[in-house]
Amino acid sequence: MKKDISDKVDKKNDTDIVDWYKQWWFKVDVIKGQIEKIEKLNNYTIFSLSSFILKTLLIEFELKQFLSRLELYISTHNDSEIVHIRSRTPKDFDDDKFTLGRLTKELSKYEGKLFMNLNKNLEILKSKRNKYIHKLFNPGNIVDMHDELLNGIKLTNTIIKEISEINSKLSIIP
Repeated sequence: MKKDISDKVDKKNDTDIVDWYKQWWFKVDVIKGQIEKIEKLNNYTIFSLSSFILKTLLIEFELKQFLSRLELYISTHNDSEIVHIRSRTPKDFDDDKFTLGRLTKELSKYEGKLFMNLNKNLEILKSKRNKYIHKLFNPGNIVDMHDELLNGIKLTNTIIKEISEINSKLSIIP
């Protein structure tokens, strides 16, 4: 059964909620660190594949957080007294339908110079991810696959950096 933060709000005091978030972010940081360790073992194709897929999952997580913060940023900078949007929370994006493809489509709704490279890179990543999730065992050369995975890992690192830079430019808390 999934634990819901609203249950914690009803039953716990503020200190417990802060502790719960600290533990969650500690878990995220540990996983990120372990993914980075796997990435360093890039002489082996299986570790490159693992790193690429895990970094793609990390990007899905980061995009859910980012889209939620972006909507909150836009809603708080909306001075209209006629219409307001309800900002979605990261939990709203946890639905199974919010795959990398769907998250990429959601982000493509935002226009501006800040998003051009990110949107382009996410489309490329989506294609690479689909290739390795759905066609991993199709015929092909292992050396070419390894090189493509290393390029994919570079792309994931670029995307993570781009998300962080946009957060900073918009003064969104990372």
